[in-house]
Amino acid sequence: MTKISVFGETEKENKDLKKIRFNQFSICKDDGWREGGAPPQSWDEITLLKKDYHSIGVDLMLASDYNINETVRTLYLGQWNDGVV
Repeated sequence: MTKISVFGETEKENKDLKKIRFNQFSICKDDGWREGGAPPQSWDEITLLKKDYHSIGVDLMLASDYNINETVRTLYLGQWNDGVV
């Protein structure tokens, strides 16, 4: 199950609400932004970093996966909506 958090806030109860949507992602290289990426429910944790990032109408989120050998992190632009996966 994906853990959801908002940077700087305590955890809230999840209900049947509007789900997180990813629009674009960064590949942690100098390739810039790309469409697609893994869906929100495939990540171990998603953190909302900034609502309405730079007033462009999308939210900035950090998705993370953890395993024994490494942690994979990807920045996403999208809609946090009600913060559920």
